[in-house]
Amino acid sequence: MGSNSNQFEDVAKWIESVINSCETKTQLSVAENLIQLFLKQVQIESSELHTHYSLHLNKCLNDKLLNIK
Repeated sequence: MGSNSNQFEDVAKWIESVINSCETKTQLSVAENLIQLFLKQVQIESSELHTHYSLHLNKCLNDKLLNIK
């Protein structure tokens, strides 16, 4: 399943929900790859948006990593 929108905000929210659903470090690794692919697309449009989404999504990823045993 994927995001049903091409809007960056909608895709970022979908990625955040993917991160929140992760239960293992392997799943988080896959989510990290998803973030990197998304950020490559955002960088093409705007470096300011790239910075915003990079900080936000990586924080979500790191917070989730701290909660996985």
